[in-house]
Amino acid sequence: MAFRILISGMNPFDSGKTSLAIQLGSWLKSSGHKVEYFKPTSGHNYWYRYSHTLHCLKLGQLVSYDATRFVEAVGSALPMPTINPVHSLFIPGRLDSRGRSVFSTLGLAGWDSHLALQRFSHPIADGTESTILAARELLEGRRLVANWAELQSLLADCKVIPIRELDDAQEYEQDNLEECLDKSFTRVEQSCNTTIIESFNDSAWPWRGLQEVDLVLVVGPGHVLEYDPAKYRQSAEMAVRDGADIRGATFSAVAELLRPRRIHELRPEVGLDANSLTDMTRTVK
Repeated sequence: MAFRILISGMNPFDSGKTSLAIQLGSWLKSSGHKVEYFKPTSGHNYWYRYSHTLHCLKLGQLVSYDATRFVEAVGSALPMPTINPVHSLFIPGRLDSRGRSVFSTLGLAGWDSHLALQRFSHPIADGTESTILAARELLEGRRLVANWAELQSLLADCKVIPIRELDDAQEYEQDNLEECLDKSFTRVEQSCNTTIIESFNDSAWPWRGLQEVDLVLVVGPGHVLEYDPAKYRQSAEMAVRDGADIRGATFSAVAELLRPRRIHELRPEVGLDANSLTDMTRTVK
């Protein structure tokens, strides 16, 4: 089993998880470690991160912005859908003449964030296999600001399943998410001796099948908090209601139950200093 480093965020957005992952990955790689990155789930908005949308369209693949940044900076020997098995594309709704947007339960965070495409991938013998859930009716009906024809390059070689309601996506996720993540993570660990796992937003623990890690780091402006891994997972389990998925545990809920064992200082545009990096990675094998 590879040495596992879990990075979570203090805040839902802009905590600095990917920047920390890149700095750690670069530091460990320069020290002779074979490093891989794993971003279990991710998403981006077609409009607010349009430059990345164009990158995906040119690539012909729906991929994570964070995973792309890491691979460009540190590198990876694996296909992008393996290090990032699940990625979602959100698209704003198109307004009518009265300024109203389409109503759909796929509008997870309002009219400007409809779940339009969601890719689920897992490794197979000669590469990866992907299924894409698609809000085809909304896209073909031009009810979103992107259209079906524009997104065709993202669907190549993928099985496409139309969805109309959020329940459709949640049912597919419930049946397939854990298997996609577990199979992909197994392939990642076979390719390295150190794995950097980046959680999604401020989720304290990224998926149920990840039973244990060796180092837990939680990043926010100016700070990286280091936690005891076993106690951190236990606190994440305690932070969700009985039967709820551990992915629903937020860092703020865990922080109410557990103190960090170390606090490292982050500096703007510098990140961690060499002393902190050395101390933080002293147990990496």
